[in-house]
Amino acid sequence: GFGGAFYCDKAGDGALTTFSGLVSVAYHKAVDRYGRGRVSLGIQAGVVSKQIKMQNLVFESQLDNYGWNTSLSNGETNFTGKNILYPDVNVGALWTHAPKDNFRYYVGFSANHVSRPRESFLNDTRNRMNVRFNANAGMEIFLNRDYSFSMTPTFLFMLQGNAQQYNFGLGLNYW
Repeated sequence: GFGGAFYCDKAGDGALTTFSGLVSVAYHKAVDRYGRGRVSLGIQAGVVSKQIKMQNLVFESQLDNYGWNTSLSNGETNFTGKNILYPDVNVGALWTHAPKDNFRYYVGFSANHVSRPRESFLNDTRNRMNVRFNANAGMEIFLNRDYSFSMTPTFLFMLQGNAQQYNFGLGLNYW
């Protein structure tokens, strides 16, 4: 499989703008003669650009007796004012299995930012983005004989540096 992802975000009053363009390639392979078990491997790579418009930000040091005074110095002496541009690489694997006609499941793992790009608007060239590890699993259980009604519990765990996130979901499907 082939794909692409393009993302553009302007946070706040456009103070932080992020744009990324990534291309994806995936390979899927059945591992049994009936095609009930499959392994999928994928890689995604591209570039990310970030920009900060300091003139759109207000800092505490710009507060005077009359309110915000943007003509005062913001006190940010380490800010370079340069745009950030870096390569980004993500990889992942997924196992899917349908042992019965009324039940199937998947388990996946991925890693984002494996290139550990440098990302800093300050004069800090040592600042590298942490790899984000993702683990996900889910299943689909068909609840009737004509396979028109199913339940899909899902789980997602993400870890990046010291930050963790757990997501649980449950879907009900009818068609």
